[in-house]
Amino acid sequence: MASKGKEQYTLTVPLDASGVEDFQPEQGVRVAAISRDGSALVRQVKFDKSGRGQASFTFREKPGHLKIVVGPAEASTEDLQGMQTISQELSARLWRDDVVNLPAIAISSYYWHWWRRWCRTFTVRGRVVCPDGRPVPGATVRAFDVDRWWWWCSKQQVGTAVTDAHGIFEMKFRWCCGWWPWYWWRLRHWHLEPELAEQIVPELQKVFPREQIPQPTPQPDFAQFASLLADEGTLADRPVGPIEPARLDNIRDALVTKLPLNPALAQLRLWPWFPWYPWWDCTPDLIFQVTQVCGGTTKVIVDEGCGDTRFNVPTESTVTLVAHEACCIEPDNTPDGNCVVLSMVCSTVMNQIHGNPGAPVGPAGYTTFNHRPFGGNVLISGQFGNLAQADYYK
Repeated sequence: MASKGKEQYTLTVPLDASGVEDFQPEQGVRVAAISRDGSALVRQVKFDKSGRGQASFTFREKPGHLKIVVGPAEASTEDLQGMQTISQELSARLWRDDVVNLPAIAISSYYWHWWRRWCRTFTVRGRVVCPDGRPVPGATVRAFDVDRWWWWCSKQQVGTAVTDAHGIFEMKFRWCCGWWPWYWWRLRHWHLEPELAEQIVPELQKVFPREQIPQPTPQPDFAQFASLLADEGTLADRPVGPIEPARLDNIRDALVTKLPLNPALAQLRLWPWFPWYPWWDCTPDLIFQVTQVCGGTTKVIVDEGCGDTRFNVPTESTVTLVAHEACCIEPDNTPDGNCVVLSMVCSTVMNQIHGNPGAPVGPAGYTTFNHRPFGGNVLISGQFGNLAQADYYK
């Protein structure tokens, strides 16, 4: 029993990853002991070569009921509480003594390997330029993760950076997945996206009479599907209320039996034509907004929407953002020598043509209008050196 006047209680949480395939002791985990009031003590745990580790917690007062959560080392304490990870409830009745030693918590291969992807650091490097290729200095670049569901869109800011004198920026941010659906949904803010509605409504008109097609609402609501699925009984016996992610599969199954196949909407990853489990999305889908102070006024010079989404951005990526009405750096004086730096080909900025510096790496083939063969008489523009004497280039 705790001695009189002693104000220290110790909890030991052993961890056992010895059963993990391809175990690597370099990978640690994060363990949190969370009280009922939400306060938490956190420990980073490393494992020995046999796959065993231990977290120890010390309390000045008897802690009472605790929730022990084990998850990826890179997750924050708040993140751990919203993740589908290993947890264990510790009853207050166990604190009969001042030391509590829990049985070892086993970590399976499933969690061990998933945790490598659940929380990762992403780096985005890029440039902000004017349409003629001149750099945009001192601009604030914000990156947003985007999710689209039916005709609603949600964006969440994930990173910010400021361009240097050459219009170059770099931002790093941590991205996590493996959330409980209810927790993920609580963090999102939705708005109606008219462009999505314009694509979905014609598909509904192919199947349903006009009076049965719902009017888009500003926020997600199951009532939007009541008229479409009333004869299925999917929603008729349910009260209208806030979105419950657990019900999405039932609604999707009913909708896909009625709606025509549309590969274009599936390619846009638009529900219900495309399965949608964003709480398991371990790579962000990004859009960007750029602002710059010009003449004492803050202007939005790049403002991408949900239709501009870059899906499944890798951990290292580059992007070129073309700004309009920005304060750009004036071109330098003509460079010395017999040289040329191209900025535009056939009215296409060079850093929008795949394979050039600052442009995204494009797949083989002709995927976009900018990524196409240029033939015949090709108009080029750029900076030409003071000794450049060529009549034509090829």
